[in-house]
Amino acid sequence: MSYILDALRKSEQARSGKVTLDAGVSAPRGAAPRGRPWMWIGASLLMGLMAWGGWWLGRSAAPGHQPHQQRCAD
Repeated sequence: MSYILDALRKSEQARSGKVTLDAGVSAPRGAAPRGRPWMWIGASLLMGLMAWGGWWLGRSAAPGHQPHQQRCAD
């Protein structure tokens, strides 16, 4: 939304003859920087590990699952 407001202000200044040159467009306030791919990769790996751990712990608690018994030869 701030981009729209900045554009409106610039167009008003251009109409009135008060044109100012900006070196570039700055990021809006409160916007998070986009240079954090490792955070997303780590979060994805952690969620995958948690899902695998839940499957691993829950597979022996499945209904109808009989634990393996060792047979001893006499």
